[in-house]
Amino acid sequence: MLATLPSSQLFLVNPGVTTAQALSEASHLLACASASAHEAAERHSGAERFAELAVVHLVEMAKALVDTALENQHHAERAMP
Repeated sequence: MLATLPSSQLFLVNPGVTTAQALSEASHLLACASASAHEAAERHSGAERFAELAVVHLVEMAKALVDTALENQHHAERAMP
């Protein structure tokens, strides 16, 4: 029997996934999104290309935030006794 998810949840993260694991996976997903947007931008010109490049920049900014959070967590874990 399949479990039914609440209508507001598209997917669930498995219990026990650490913050570091979640941030690392998010970073990889954002890298894939950036690469896909880059490829799409290369196939277009004009306003479509500018819009797709805007998506690239937004994704790269989000990835920078996630990577910084992940790096900060690693530094905090190393500093713990």
